[in-house]
Amino acid sequence: YDASLVFYKDFVDLCPLPKLPLHVAISCWNPPEGDLLELNVDGACCVADRKMRLGAVVRNANGELMGAMAKPVIGCLSPKAFEALAMIVGCQMAIDAGFTRMIIESDCLEVINAVNRSEFDMSMEVELIEKLKELFRRFVFASLQHQPRTCNFVAHQLAKFTLSCNEICYWMEKRPSWLHSYLQNDLCFFTFY
Repeated sequence: YDASLVFYKDFVDLCPLPKLPLHVAISCWNPPEGDLLELNVDGACCVADRKMRLGAVVRNANGELMGAMAKPVIGCLSPKAFEALAMIVGCQMAIDAGFTRMIIESDCLEVINAVNRSEFDMSMEVELIEKLKELFRRFVFASLQHQPRTCNFVAHQLAKFTLSCNEICYWMEKRPSWLHSYLQNDLCFFTFY
């Protein structure tokens, strides 16, 4: 019994946890299947400085970065509107990069339901919802799915990144170390759980 505790302690000491916030370590991102790519998007708004912050990340089935962006936008819209705008910006980035087969994930169920409805959207965000429907038709395959924020953490961090940046930032394959850490954390969680 004592020998197994010593072995277990030695094992734990050799496998330190990543030095990331706890809510990152328990994320539950799932990679897409086959040749599909996955686009995660998120939007945030800071009323104090009247800025919206948008983030998007595209990964393949191996969890490898295919593209990412962080975009600040002046102004403040409804939560549904800036989440829809984040999805528009992310889809446009994917289309511009030539990605045609996508699973698109957001933590905003209201936007997902509005886009998936076949009837005309009567909300104040009608133009944004119709723009999203138009963009989806440009993909060979597009599936829109809801995921909780814990599964959308990298896109959320990209949106938060614009707090310290006043310009649009794009990354294709090469990425800064902080973004690499978040991407790797998602892969570690998926591999071991």
